[in-house]
Formats: sequence, C-alpha cells, structure tokens
Amino acid sequence: MSSPCSETAAETGLFEHRPLPPAVKKRIVEMVGPKGYLDRAEDLTLYEYDGSVDKSRPEMVVFPRTTEEVAAIVKITAEHKVPIGLTQLFNDARETYRGSAAEKQFSATLNYGETVKHFLRERLEFYLRDVLGFKYDVVNAVLAAGCDDVVDAVARAQALTAVRPSPDFESISIAFKRMKNILRQATEAGRHAAESVDLKALQEPAERDLAIQAPKTAKAVAQLSEQRNYQQALLEISRLRPVIDHFFDKVMVMVEDDRVRSNRLALLQSLLKEFSTIADFSEIVTEGKDSKESSKQ
Repeated sequence: MSSPCSETAAETGLFEHRPLPPAVKKRIVEMVGPKGYLDRAEDLTLYEYDGSVDKSRPEMVVFPRTTEEVAAIVKITAEHKVPIGLTQLFNDARETYRGSAAEKQFSATLNYGETVKHFLRERLEFYLRDVLGFKYDVVNAVLAAGCDDVVDAVARAQALTAVRPSPDFESISIAFKRMKNILRQATEAGRHAAESVDLKALQEPAERDLAIQAPKTAKAVAQLSEQRNYQQALLEISRLRPVIDHFFDKVMVMVEDDRVRSNRLALLQSLLKEFSTIADFSEIVTEGKDSKESSKQ
C-alpha cells in the first residue's frame, strides 16, 4: 500500500521562477482551454504572493478542473524538466477556495492535504514505473525519500538506476536493510537509541571509524545533492562500504550494556537519517542474501 512521501528540502514554488518553456505553455493551454488559465500581467498581480515573504509574478496561472488535468499538468512539466512543487501546488489551489461559498461544502473531517498527497504520490509512482520504465523497487526507494518535486524524483531515480549494478551499492543496500531491521526490533523490545552519538562511549575501533567517517561523507553528499548531482552523491555513499562492513563484522549492536547499546543504535539511526534523502536503500531488492544480524540480536 502506498503511503504519502516526505517533502524534500527543495524550493517548492510552482515553476521556481524559471522561464516557462513555450512548448509547456502551449500544451497546458490546449488542455485547459482559454478560460482555464491567466497570463495577462494585470490578471497575474493577485498571484504575486504565495504566503511567503517573497514576491514574484508568475508567467501563468492555471485552473485545472479535474484531478486528471492536475495529473496531466504534472506530467507535462516533468517531461520538460520544469520543477513543480506538489505541496505548493495543492496549497495554492486550496487558497483559491478560501472564504468562498464552495469552501462551505468541504468536509470538516477529511484531511484534504493527505488525500491529495496520496493521490499525487500514486500518479507519480505510475509515471515513474509505467511511463518512464523504472523498476518498482527503485520507484519505491525514491518516493520513500521524497516526492514533492516531480523532476527531482525523476533525477534521483535515474541516478539510482545508474549506480545500482555496483557491488558496493548492493552491499550498502543490504546494510541499510539490516540497520532498519535492527532499529525496528530494538524499538519493539523497548530498547531505544540515544539522542545522539557519544564518541566517548564507542568502544570498538570499527565503530569509531564509522562514526568518524560518516559525517565527512554526509557533508560531501549534502553538497552534491544541493547541486542535484545525485549519481556522484550515491557513489560517495557506496564508498562507505568498507567501514560499514567492518562495523558489522566486528561490532554486536544489541549488547546488554544499556549505554553501549543505545549509543550504537544512535549511530545506526544517524546513518539512516543522513543517507536516506536521495532514496531509501532498504527498499532495493538485492540478489545477495541479507545479513543475519537481525536474527542474532
């Protein structure tokens, strides 16, 4: 069952203040008709603010009449690599009803934001899998990390597909699945991670090496992700394989000592948090066998 995905940190303005390609405008106009959009300067003044402190006049404002037209607009912009923030798209659409007679017909119990997010997530999943041909686990991994920006989701799926054949990346995927299982089982057993990693509480050289190397890699990955150079960012993550493999070879996470155990759980938790912004690697189906760590703990 699909679940709404988390929002990415990317700016979510409808067209991010970039020039709208004529081909995009032409296709949207053909779809919604002459009464379904505004593009005259005097009509656009009302839409210069989007609830933030920024002021920027859009090139056009579109009024799709059905969910199918919304999905079609998202598809058109994705094909032309025009960034479109789905959350902002919904928020802007919702604002047009504020104080209107139509708003009185809205259900007081229905969470429209979550409902629309589910809808758009399912349409994006279909687009990535059935239209663009990405494998289902790549789609699941990418959308689990964020699906607010369609173009960004496509870029991350392309990068993930490119690095997936690498043995290092397969090993990383198995390791992340293992981390997730350990953390889940720990939570079920009432054993929780510390709030942060205490370097002084790390006893084994293998866990210290991982705790020292991970932040360095995270900084590089963050910089590459900011540039949307996702393929290189994923390669950086895959280079953690030796220290992660060494950690699991030498370190038992679920030990009896509460302080040591919670600190090791915090280390795993920090790895998942830092390196799951491009894709949730635990969603990747691997040919190799997953580690038996979870059965040991």
